[in-house]
Amino acid sequence: MALAIENPQETRAADLVSLALALGARMVPGWSEAEETLTSETPESFPLFDGDIRAAIEHGADPLGDAYCRRFSAEERRPTGATYTPHTIVDTMIGWAATQITPHRVIDPGAGSARFLVAAGRRFPQAELLAVEVDPLAAILARGHLAAAGMAERARIIVTDYRQLTLPPVDGPTLFVGNPPYVRHHQIEPRWKQWLSETARRYGHEASQLAGLHVHFFLATAELARPGDVGVFITAAEWLDVNYGRLVRDLLMGVLGARTLLIIEPTAEPFPGTQSTAVSSGFEVAAKPETIGIRRVATMEALDCLQPGTQVSRELLMAGDRWTPLTRVSGGVDRRLRRVVRFDPKRDRCALHDDKRLVPNQRRSTRHRDESIAAPSIALPGRPADLRS
Repeated sequence: MALAIENPQETRAADLVSLALALGARMVPGWSEAEETLTSETPESFPLFDGDIRAAIEHGADPLGDAYCRRFSAEERRPTGATYTPHTIVDTMIGWAATQITPHRVIDPGAGSARFLVAAGRRFPQAELLAVEVDPLAAILARGHLAAAGMAERARIIVTDYRQLTLPPVDGPTLFVGNPPYVRHHQIEPRWKQWLSETARRYGHEASQLAGLHVHFFLATAELARPGDVGVFITAAEWLDVNYGRLVRDLLMGVLGARTLLIIEPTAEPFPGTQSTAVSSGFEVAAKPETIGIRRVATMEALDCLQPGTQVSRELLMAGDRWTPLTRVSGGVDRRLRRVVRFDPKRDRCALHDDKRLVPNQRRSTRHRDESIAAPSIALPGRPADLRS
């Protein structure tokens, strides 16, 4: 259900703020000075508000987020990496998390309009809800969304950089869920690139200065999470293969403890308006499973959080420089280890097998048929730093 605004392109940021306030945004604690400035001359009423908006939220829609995306183009949202995830993907990710954990606390590190957090709040009615967001306008919209969904009393929003977040301990596990902002390295300040390198070294990993902001968010999550916590993030899939994605692969094979990878083809439009491959990465902090479930889907209809996919050995992923070929494999060769990757029907997974035919000086080609697959081209929109109008 759409907002009751005749021409969304002419909607001012002040109109969106007014609507969020009318929905009860003030009831969600944690207001920042930047948010107060945005609302200082904004009436807490909305002349076009007709009740349908609240009803849409109660039925699972996100009219505030939808209006935000119509008001601000992908180009305008590019600088701070705001992309809004389709509800089907949100529901699939929350559904997978529910098979792993009953969280005491749910954290969305780049909350936007709180699309993930509201869905998590419905699935986990006892959980504390924490949204982290740098854009004060998006934070106000998130407050309105949470309030209209009846979650104001157990929700809190902090307007800050996720890398600066500190968390109090809680009596139970935390779920980290969301769509980390996609900002290319050119727009990341040198001090944060230094933070990335120094923090990664403490885990025994190297970090490329070409890494985008979503890589930073994986590392920040490793800093905040505790053993037994669970996470599921959707991002562009290029980190599966490129050098600057090595840190994400290392973290998932190490402290973050990958359990599942769901690769979503561009045909499913995981990031509307782009032709990008996405990957939903599910992990359990400190876990070291023998295998990781990997699936590829080409349509939204194929999404199913309960399907485990092909079980690929953790050893194989740890040894691989590029993971995309391993997401397609049903039989093939890992040349560096000189072992064969075959699907084992008895164990229902792919595994490494010694192959005595492969010797160091062997001349014949052992290249896997998918080794030449190029890393996907990524061009994702972002979020503006200043949305006042």
